[in-house]
Amino acid sequence: MTGDEAIRVIREDGKCPPDIYPDPSYCIPNGYYIRNQNPKIRTFEVSKNVEILMQTYGSGKCHVRQNEKVSYEIFKSFWGSNPTCVHLKDLPCNVEVKNGIVTKITEQFIP
Repeated sequence: MTGDEAIRVIREDGKCPPDIYPDPSYCIPNGYYIRNQNPKIRTFEVSKNVEILMQTYGSGKCHVRQNEKVSYEIFKSFWGSNPTCVHLKDLPCNVEVKNGIVTKITEQFIP
């Protein structure tokens, strides 16, 4: 969501209280708000041939080009005990599932 809708929804979700953040633009980086309307946790098998594409992998040791493929091992390392690229665990991804198996993961680019 963007614009007035994003501001309205983030306020509804209680993530940007007006008494703490009178200027809601502080709560909506780049003008975008992504709402998870179903926080149910699901578990899926990941294909041994899963395709993983990163868009904004970061900088320094975390740098890749747009639509660069990374291995499943690198992707899992974002959540490791001492991740090099810890910020990447919070990036939204589109996950494609076929017959209950994850076949593709694509980081969602957010400008």
